[in-house]
Amino acid sequence: MPQSTCSVESCTSGGKLRHGMCNRHYIRWRKYGDPLGVAPPRVREVKAKAACSIEGCTRPAGTRGWCKAHYHRWYKYGDPLGTPKTPPTHGTRAMYARGCRCDGCKAAEAAYKKAWKAKNPEKVAKYFKDWHLKNKGQRNARRLELYRTNKAQELAKARLYLYGLTQEAFAALVALQGGACAICGEIPAPGVQLHVDHDHACCPSGKKGCGKCVRGLICQRCNHALGLMRDNPALLRTAADYLERARLNAALPRNLWLAAVVRPPGGPSRKRQAPTCLDRRRGCG
Repeated sequence: MPQSTCSVESCTSGGKLRHGMCNRHYIRWRKYGDPLGVAPPRVREVKAKAACSIEGCTRPAGTRGWCKAHYHRWYKYGDPLGTPKTPPTHGTRAMYARGCRCDGCKAAEAAYKKAWKAKNPEKVAKYFKDWHLKNKGQRNARRLELYRTNKAQELAKARLYLYGLTQEAFAALVALQGGACAICGEIPAPGVQLHVDHDHACCPSGKKGCGKCVRGLICQRCNHALGLMRDNPALLRTAADYLERARLNAALPRNLWLAAVVRPPGGPSRKRQAPTCLDRRRGCG
């Protein structure tokens, strides 16, 4: 008589049998080699995480190197060790991070940034150098626009930075000189300010003075003249002697002046007609 039930003990399932087993036990036999076999338990491999960076905490680290508890404390109170009993007070960076902009919180944030900049000068210099190279055109256009719209204010800032000369000290110096150049005595045109003259021997860099070597206020032409003469009094005296000697030679008779200047001593004589000074730019020679 054909078998009508599963051959596995305590199983009463009937129907179509395979190798004397019901469909459920037959699949287990095919999969695990035993009609009563079960799947082995799955073991999930968990990778070890670094511990929280807070001292004494062994929980796995996450965002910012903290565990979830310390991260939420920092997010809520501004301090990974903060608690509801000790909320951040005003005048701290934690309150500044939470949006407080009182004078104390601003001062705390400014003090932190100042200390960080003093501790990392290379990073600060690299940041500003990269920014200036990246925004060179924008920076120059902004400086030019500021100079055009606030010329007097920008010149005052430049004098304070380069020579340590405040606007009050500059005005007092202008009044002391009567508003005129200290060398030629000319008063500049309206809207034109005198130049600050300082001793280059004291501050040879030429970019920024010490503030103690300011000699006076001179016009632009006299300032250029001193620079071309290299601030050398002997050279200036030689130039003055040259001009005075030229005026004395101009008062001599024409033939004597030509003999002394135009024809060198011992050279061949040559008759030449003295030109007239029709062209003021070239002179008569």
